[in-house]
This record gives sequence, structure tokens and C-alpha cells, in this order.
Amino acid sequence: MKINFKIKNLVLASFIIAILAVAFLYIRGNTYVNTSFSIQFDGIEKGINPDNTRFDYNDIISQEALKEIFKFSGVTYKEEYKKNFAVIPILPVAIVKTLEEKRIAGEDYTYFPNEFKVKIRVDSKIGLDKNTCRALADGYKMGYEIYFKDRYSYPFMDLDNLIGYFDYSKYDYPEYKEIFNNEFNVIYSYLNILRKDDSEFRSSDDYTFADIYEGVALLQNLDLKKINALINTYELSKDIEKLRIKYAYMIRRYELEKNKSYGNYEVSQELLNIAKANKKSIIMPGVGGDSVTVSVVNDTYDTLAAKATDAQSTSSNIAEEIAYIRQQIDKLDNPEFSDFKIATAKKEVNDLSASLQNDIMEQVKLITKTAEEYFDYKYENALTSVYDSRVEYPVSITKAVVMFLGIFIFLTIAFVKFIPHKEEY
Repeated sequence: MKINFKIKNLVLASFIIAILAVAFLYIRGNTYVNTSFSIQFDGIEKGINPDNTRFDYNDIISQEALKEIFKFSGVTYKEEYKKNFAVIPILPVAIVKTLEEKRIAGEDYTYFPNEFKVKIRVDSKIGLDKNTCRALADGYKMGYEIYFKDRYSYPFMDLDNLIGYFDYSKYDYPEYKEIFNNEFNVIYSYLNILRKDDSEFRSSDDYTFADIYEGVALLQNLDLKKINALINTYELSKDIEKLRIKYAYMIRRYELEKNKSYGNYEVSQELLNIAKANKKSIIMPGVGGDSVTVSVVNDTYDTLAAKATDAQSTSSNIAEEIAYIRQQIDKLDNPEFSDFKIATAKKEVNDLSASLQNDIMEQVKLITKTAEEYFDYKYENALTSVYDSRVEYPVSITKAVVMFLGIFIFLTIAFVKFIPHKEEY
């Protein structure tokens, strides 16, 4: 009876120790909330981002991405949270086997994964309790999608800010053409990027990027030309004296460039004459057996001739520019139109310029709206959820049961083994 009693006590002790061991491992371990999604876009199979930069899956848990994910999930972000996030690429079993075979064969083969698991470590001490982590995991895919689209939708320019940088009203009338052309060039650059990316896309308003391009070009060809014609015809300026000073400065600058170009022409011409004077005669056999004498100049002759021609052409072009500016100065000194006509022309230019700027901004709005629709369409299926949130405990139920039984059986056997088989009286 005493032996049976001891066995019962030992079994109970084994049971308690096994429970405590499993509980200890559970308490000491980390709890995670996981989420998983796949990413699909042209280039990811080669490890390339949409902007042709190298794809780095650690960007999925970058601080910039996390801020957007926390914002979407309605949780305030703190920098100390970042250390609780980890991303793990998921490799299909078939790929793992392929990699092993390729390496054994000595082949250099790289696989770029497109499915990832994000692990969020629960830590109530810093504010990441289980419920908060679940909310972040559930919103991770959508939050990262917002970040992804924002990053790769406008890789080159923000039209609103760039066009807003130009303010034609701060410049004199003769400079309006250049200011507006700068705005048009910025718009054309962006539209060319979009057209190259997808020339077939049509917006909800039934516009392609080529259609918008033509509309913008129409503004430049009609409205801007009309404004420029009025400015040139009436020699408009907001400050005549300031314009005279500008023209005088331009003439001095052009004169210096002209003299420099003409000097380069004279030097090149002298070197050409030297090259001609030092030409060599080569005797070559003729067809009928008679010899033919051929004159050959120095190898640098063609280079010198090209430089002389360029210098002469540049000097001539600059002379034409100077002549044009002198004509403009003469028109300022001898106006052809009355003050009333000039004032009327200024008002018309002001109205047309304001209208043109307004039309340009309307086109910018249309481009922005169309681009947003395009990138929504382009990245519509870029991210696909595998699962939203799953809690990963330090010890799973199956693992806990196996550990408990293992410890319990081991201790029970060990204890029973050392119990005496006979009781001494």
C-alpha cells in the first residue's frame, strides 16, 4: 500500500512538474501576430521595382511603410515599435528543391520571392498588446498598398508643386514666352513618361495620355502664340528702363561671345594655312603603269576645318542676335503705337495670360486625376492577401501536449525506477 501511495505521489509530482515546465516555456516565450500577402508587378520576378530600382523586401517593414500602415489601422506610430516587426520571404517547396539542384549542378540561379510573412511581436509594455497587433496585421496589406501606390505612382514629378513654382506675373512681358514654355515642358515630360508606360489606357472621362498631350499642345500653339504676338507687336514692358538695361547687358555679353568666336575662327584659320603649307606629296602607281602624285595634308586638317567653320557660324549667329536686340531697342526709343493702344494691348495680354494659366492648371488637374486612375488600374492586383492575422503562441497546443506528455512520462518512469520493490518493516 505504501508503494502504491508513493507511486501516486510521484505521478502527481510528474504531472505538476510537466505542467509547470510547459507554463514556464509559454510565459518566457514571445507571442506573435502574423499576416501574409503576395506582391505581383512587372519586374518583381527579376527583383526589380516599378521604378527600376532593386527590390528589397525589407522595405515592407521600413519606417515609411509602417507609418502608413499604423495610420490606416488607426494606431499611433512610435519609432520603438519598428524593432517588433520582421518580414520573412516564403519560398515554395518546389523552388527550394530547384535551388538545391541548381547549386549541386554548379549553376548560378537566383529566385526572387513574391510572397512574404510579416511577424509582429506582442509587447504590452510598449503598447503593442495582442488586440493592437491584430488590428495592425488585419490592416497591413491595405496600408502597405497605399504606401506602395504612393511611392510608385509619381516617381518623377508632382505637377501641382512644379507648375506652382512658375509665376509669370513676377516677370516682364518679353519673358512670358519662356516662363510658359517651361511650364509646358514640365507637363510634356510627365505625359511622355505616362504615355510610354501605357499608351492604351483610357480614363473614366475617355482620355488617353496622348489626348491630353494634344490638348496641352493646342494651348501652347494658339494661346501662347497670340500672347507672344501681342507682346512683340506692341513692344510691351512693365519697366521700359529696366528692359533697356537688360538689352544693353545682352548686347555686351553677345559682343564678348562674338569676339571670342571670331578669335577662335582666326586661330583655326591660321592653323589651317600652316597645315596646307606643310602638305606632303605621295607618288602612287597609276592604272596604266604611270605614277600619280597625290598631295596629302596633315591628319589634323579636317578637325581644324570643322572648328573654323563652327566658330564662323557661331560668330554669324551671334551677330544676328545683336542686330535683333538693337532693333528692339530702337522700337523702344521710337514707339509706333499710342499710349492708349499700348495700354489696351497690356490689358489683353494680362487677361489672356491669366486665362492661359488657368487653363494650364485645369490640364494639370486632369492629368493628376487621369494618372491616379491609371495607377489604381496598374496596381489593382499588385498585392494579394494570403491571410489577415494569425496568432502564433510561444508553444502551440499540439506542441504543448507533446511536451507535457514527454516530460510527464519521462519523470514518471524515472521516479518509479528508483522506488524500492520491497518495503522494509
